[in-house]
Amino acid sequence: MFWFVFVPFFWLILKGDWKKAFFQGWIFGGFFWIAGLHWLAAPLSRFLGIPFAPAMLPFLAVCAWHGLMFALLACTANILSLHLSKRLDLSRETALLCTAAPVMTTIEHFFPAIFPIHFANTQFFHLPQVQILDFLGPDALTWLIMGFNAAAYMLLKPLLRRWRINSAWKLGIPRYPAAVFTAFCALVLLNEWYGVSRIKWVDSLIGRPAGNSPVVKVSLIQGAMLPGEPETLAVYRRLTAEAIKKNSPDLVVWPESVYDRVAGYEIVKSSSGTEPVFMPEFERMLMADVPFRTNILMGAEGSPANSGGGQAPGGGIRRNIAFVTGPAGKLLGLVEKRRLFPFGEYLPLAEDFPVLRKVFPYADNISAGAAARPISFSGIRAGVLICYEDIHTGIAGKFVREGANVLFNLTNEARFGRGMEPRQHLELSALRAIETRRFLLRAVNTGMSAVIDPAGRILSRLGPEEQGVLTSDVRLLDCESFYTRHGGLSQYSGILFLSVLLLLSAACPAPWREP
Repeated sequence: MFWFVFVPFFWLILKGDWKKAFFQGWIFGGFFWIAGLHWLAAPLSRFLGIPFAPAMLPFLAVCAWHGLMFALLACTANILSLHLSKRLDLSRETALLCTAAPVMTTIEHFFPAIFPIHFANTQFFHLPQVQILDFLGPDALTWLIMGFNAAAYMLLKPLLRRWRINSAWKLGIPRYPAAVFTAFCALVLLNEWYGVSRIKWVDSLIGRPAGNSPVVKVSLIQGAMLPGEPETLAVYRRLTAEAIKKNSPDLVVWPESVYDRVAGYEIVKSSSGTEPVFMPEFERMLMADVPFRTNILMGAEGSPANSGGGQAPGGGIRRNIAFVTGPAGKLLGLVEKRRLFPFGEYLPLAEDFPVLRKVFPYADNISAGAAARPISFSGIRAGVLICYEDIHTGIAGKFVREGANVLFNLTNEARFGRGMEPRQHLELSALRAIETRRFLLRAVNTGMSAVIDPAGRILSRLGPEEQGVLTSDVRLLDCESFYTRHGGLSQYSGILFLSVLLLLSAACPAPWREP
């Protein structure tokens, strides 16, 4: 749908002035977000502690805010296409072709969105199409999709104009628009070829002899229990014991929030810089609760000792953390969540408008953590993404640049139910595997836990509210994709392209006419 949905959008926004285009883009964007985030209304009522009907107000506010992305696209494309068409003597359609994609790419990166969006997110259904993410990241598909829509509009407009004038269809395709549209069709096919060839490359990469890159066995535990239920810990202990007895994994992974104790810890100086250390009381509780002689990665709520909170829930600074304990119960590494989930872990704008905390007293107040490094143990260098950090493009790449050879995602989906969100989250998460060319293993308390290979293929999964264990052999990889090394460059591609166009329009001594 995204390959043609902007054709009527362009038709509308170029009919009037930029003010009318802004309004039309806002309406379009608002409905776009309502359709894409319809599942958010019910969780908002639980996050904020209010009935469903009042929760529709913040839900609509979130959709209206994000709808401004398309309002900005509409008015900016309207203004720039008019400016360039006059200065460079281009048709309005050609000027739109030059501006729509770079404007949208810039908005995707620099609009202060609560939920990040890239056009690449809509293309997971066809894996060859998204393999370009390892080279140019999600910006490549934004350029391609917006350019394709603009080229289709450029071709269709004169055809429909001729149809209206002649009151009957007469075949006479304008050459220049047809050539441009054909070129974009060729780019789509070229991207398809690139995707197919990269999937074959991934197959050869993960099929190499183990001596080239080691293979570890990992068990993901999905208890299908709500956080805080009395039986949760017992269920995870039972499933872990079964996994260890049956599969002897090198690592067991529990989801976010299933260990219902506040982890007291502090960051201390060491010979290698700094390292986290559990407070003695919490360490004793953990060894009693999780008495397994294997490596375990799990999530919990944390309270840094130097925050004044000690180990008391709700006291001092509270953070969402993930950590690995070794066979002897020793802490091997810890990461703090950096990107917090809006409304679920913090209340947007509450720092600027404290009255919001009085309006929504049940909203949580977790603090964001510091930049994290991979957790290294037993040959594994784990990049751990907590909850919706896996839909952000930068965090996974930073872990890989710092040496991560496998990625993990610990998620709590309990408050989102069995609807569209768990599947949507899984598919967005898979894009990080493609960008970084790493295996990504997701442990989700109520589903969907999954093993994802470096081509974004979901090798195995557990469904929503399904209790069980996923065990898989995972290859630890050290290659770096071009996007991982240089991904920061692509986010400025839109700004750079628009700057060149504006400079050209300002410096051009005489109008240039298109063929």
